[in-house]
Amino acid sequence: MNIFTLLFQEVLYRPLLNFLVFIYSLPPHDLGVAILILTLIVKLALWPLTKKTILEQRKSQEVSMKLQSEMQKLREKYKDNPQKQNEELSKIFKDQKFNPFASFIPMIIQLVILIALYQVFRDIGNPGQNLMLYSFIKNPGSINPISFGFLNLTKPNVFLAVLVGFVQYIQTMMIQPKLTAKQKKQNPALAMQSPMNIMMSFFIMIIALRVPSSLALFWCLSGIFAIIQQKLILKQQLMDGNKQQKIKNQKL
Repeated sequence: MNIFTLLFQEVLYRPLLNFLVFIYSLPPHDLGVAILILTLIVKLALWPLTKKTILEQRKSQEVSMKLQSEMQKLREKYKDNPQKQNEELSKIFKDQKFNPFASFIPMIIQLVILIALYQVFRDIGNPGQNLMLYSFIKNPGSINPISFGFLNLTKPNVFLAVLVGFVQYIQTMMIQPKLTAKQKKQNPALAMQSPMNIMMSFFIMIIALRVPSSLALFWCLSGIFAIIQQKLILKQQLMDGNKQQKIKNQKL
């Protein structure tokens, strides 16, 4: 076992696994409820990183839309001077205070944590899995995979898989800015995002059809929480923008 695998196991996987078993040991002793609670706690803990990622992604798309028209003007104005084109483009990025890699690190951190959760929920329903519990966490002996009285979390579930795909589509569409017909013509790459979102959601649904319901439940819950987070964060951004605009208008 290399150092990175060991760190991943001891810093993320094992604590999350033990926390899930601890929650399961509390009434109502339901694995689905335990997954819901743990997912919610993790999403709340990641709120600052999620907010930074969402705002940077939204800003990236808005700047990209603006740059399309600006780049076209620069190509026409400096068509014989590529170096000048790059200099002017750099100035635009600087004026926008935009760093295309600003959301990269927060996104990677969230992804690593979500991978750890994925592995925890994959292993927890496996009767043969040797749970790496701390000495102060009581071993439940066996974990009942039947959740909410009817859902077997060790087997795939069609309804959950479809719901995962739908939630994924809603989540990706929320962050995408609405485009007018003119903007779609000027930004063909952004216009293609909607069909790509549909394809990605369908692909995730197919994956969810082939994995245990514990993973599909986690994906679904994580997506629902993410939608709520996005709605609140973007609403706050809009309110802050309106407030700043109001202050500017009062100064004029």
